[in-house]
Amino acid sequence: MRYESGTGYFVEGSVERFQGTGERVFVVDDEVFPLGIANTLSVTPLMAAGGFAFRARRFTSYVGGGVGAYFLRESSDFADDSDNVSQTNAAYRVLGGVQWPIAKHYSVGVELQYTTVPDALSGGVAAAFDERNLGGLQVKGRFGFGR
Repeated sequence: MRYESGTGYFVEGSVERFQGTGERVFVVDDEVFPLGIANTLSVTPLMAAGGFAFRARRFTSYVGGGVGAYFLRESSDFADDSDNVSQTNAAYRVLGGVQWPIAKHYSVGVELQYTTVPDALSGGVAAAFDERNLGGLQVKGRFGFGR
């Protein structure tokens, strides 16, 4: 959800959700061995951002940044409670995009976001492959409506 002022400033908030099922693995010398144990991972980002829009005759471009939290949950059917993961990590985002009006009160656009969630991953497979950041780069299509 986004609110844009008449002076070019905007604020927005978002809640997203990812959930996937895979299997637990064991890593030795960069070789991955599947263990045949189902593993469910869910990530729920909760973000707030703000920025400024630059209006031109045929399009509007914008830049911004924000903060939030990533809620990470991982569980397996036969895991001990200490093997399951439930954690919350701070997240930081920069974004930029372009919107084009397509009709009165309607627009389409594209947005590029980079999110960093430092030190969200540790131990296990993440340590074996030197992964620590849960964030990444996203390209999003946008559809806007309203005044």
